[in-house]
Amino acid sequence: VDRIWPSKAEEEEALRLEAIEAEEAAQLALEEDDPEPDTEEYASSMYNATTGSYSGLYGQQPIDEDTQAALNAILYASSNQSSVDSLIASGGQRGDDVITPPEQAEIIHEANEIYERLLREAAEDEARKQTEIEEALLQAEQNFS
Repeated sequence: VDRIWPSKAEEEEALRLEAIEAEEAAQLALEEDDPEPDTEEYASSMYNATTGSYSGLYGQQPIDEDTQAALNAILYASSNQSSVDSLIASGGQRGDDVITPPEQAEIIHEANEIYERLLREAAEDEARKQTEIEEALLQAEQNFS
């Protein structure tokens, strides 16, 4: 007879042994932990150059992989636009402060006109500056030759 799954008794025995091993590992970890860490032995990664001091948290990695995964999920979470849209839609009727597409097109058109004017003025200023530099160079050559 080929068995794939362990019997209930085997499963309970394996769980009991795992619990005993976990208790022993925890006891060893408690015995090995130094209650007061040696202040002379700071890791170089803990030095915070901004404050010029050693920090207990600076440069340390999270305690375990689960903590790292939770931090990564928080740090790299992207906003969900559909949920934002649903929140806005559930907020009731649109108010006067909401920009509608025709108003938005007008605002974009005005912004583009301002941007083009600024680019044009910057190009004119640059051309004027270049002309002044060339005139100053010519005048310097004439004065020193």
